[in-house]
Formats: sequence, C-alpha cells, structure tokens
Amino acid sequence: MQTFTTIFHPTDNRMRDIYGLRYKVYCEERRFENPSDFPDGIETDGYDENAVHFATFRNNKIIGTARIILNTGGGFPLEKHAWIDADIFNQINRDNIGEISRLAFSKDYRKHLPHRLTPDYHNLSAPLEKMHSAETRYFESMTMIRLYRSIFIECRRKNLTHLIAIMADGLCRLLNKNGIIFTPIGPPVHYHGVRKPCICNIERTMHLLKKNHPAIYSQIVS
Repeated sequence: MQTFTTIFHPTDNRMRDIYGLRYKVYCEERRFENPSDFPDGIETDGYDENAVHFATFRNNKIIGTARIILNTGGGFPLEKHAWIDADIFNQINRDNIGEISRLAFSKDYRKHLPHRLTPDYHNLSAPLEKMHSAETRYFESMTMIRLYRSIFIECRRKNLTHLIAIMADGLCRLLNKNGIIFTPIGPPVHYHGVRKPCICNIERTMHLLKKNHPAIYSQIVS
C-alpha cells in the first residue's frame, strides 16, 4: 500500500499522464468539468504552464496529482471564484504565494483501501469494521502527508511563504488534524461543490508541526 510523490514540471514528457488522470477524475468521475471540452481525454488549462505539478505513485502508476500555481501577475484562480479579504493579500508579496489546485485521486486508488477489501460489512464484527476504517484513515492521512511533504519542499525552493486553496471542509479537517493548518479567509462558495478559500502560513505550520506532531514534522523535513 506504499505510495510516493514526485515533482513534474510542465515540460516533463509524462505530464500527459497527469492530465489524463485529471480528466478521469474531474470530467468522468466527478463531472466538475464538461468532458466534451476535452475531446483528447486530457484536462488542461491556462495555469498549467506556470505551475509545479505533483504525481503520487503506487506500484509505478499515478494515482493522484496536485499542482502549485505560481504568481503570474494576472491573479490567482481562487480570486476569480471566491470572495476574500483584500487586506490578506496586501500583507504578503504575491511572489511568495502559491495556489494549490487540481488535487485529484482516482477511484482506482480508493478501491484498494482497506475498507474495500470486503464487499460489505454485514458479516463483519463491529471491531473489525472499526479496524478497517482506522486503517483507511491512516493510509489516506499518510498519502496526503507524503504529498504535502513534496509540496513544502518545493515551497522552500520557490521561496513561497504561503499556500492558498479552495477546499472542502473534509480535506481541511484532515489536514488540520495532521498539523497542516489551513485557515478560512472567506465565506463558502459553490465551486466543484461547497468550498472555502483558505490560506496556510508555511513557517507557522512547520513550527506547530514540530511542536505538536513531531513524527509528521520529521517526515516532512527528512
């Protein structure tokens, strides 16, 4: 069940695999985007060329992806889809901000999580069901932590001090539970479902990780 995450740049010849996964998740599985807009079976947009891309692998197959969009001077996607307090961005150099987006994990990955090992729970004891649920949460958490480890490493390289994102409450809770703190900076919006604009202060997050989640901190800085 081990996974690992690596960084792709827009010129990487494997980017088509990332775009293909995004098409599968965003167009076919989630229906966030119209499949007819991408007849070649890859989902891309104008931000891809100015982004760093991440691919999560399991058994040499890409099961997940995300990207950090860097400042172009034309604004971040988040600003087009959500209302935020302008003072927040006025206090930060935009070149030190990156937006996380196109976070996607395939259903094929979820099929192999522990809670999928049996068809249903009708013949399972309550303790066994609880065990599988705990294993699933742990695996999902570790997969997400490995992804954010790669993201934080790239943030250091790019001198990014803050990350922004539009995210669902469930993902925000998962990250915050593991010490990766995203704070809402605006009201909920309907964008690929109900989402909130959030910000992560990387230096503050690393400080709190070291203090409250030393094992996760060690994984990120190792």
